[in-house]
Amino acid sequence: MSYFIYSDGCLLEKSTEKIIKELLSGTYIIIADFRPDLPTNMLLQNVLRFNKHNRALEIYTLFEDEESDQYNLRFEHAICFYGKAKEQLYPIIEGSLPECDLIFADRNNSINKKVVYGKSGKVYQNRG
Repeated sequence: MSYFIYSDGCLLEKSTEKIIKELLSGTYIIIADFRPDLPTNMLLQNVLRFNKHNRALEIYTLFEDEESDQYNLRFEHAICFYGKAKEQLYPIIEGSLPECDLIFADRNNSINKKVVYGKSGKVYQNRG
């Protein structure tokens, strides 16, 4: 069963500037929906990561593995940037914030970052 380990500093405020700063520093950002009907009160859904090498905002979905305590990543798509990424990230993040209930930084290694699953199920080494 996968677990999200929460600690001080994980919950990010809904600030475009702070989220972009975390992304540009290489932090994996977890987007969750507030769900009072669930035991954890939240449903972890998507992960954002800025890949400095490829100059791309990568978007993943999370899924559980019964034999692991970490969540796995399934690559969904990427948005590549030309020029200053920070300026181009701003409208993307700002436009997405109203849809986000909770935003976390993965500071406690709740995500398996060593491998990434493709849409077809193929496993890739994460070189990020």
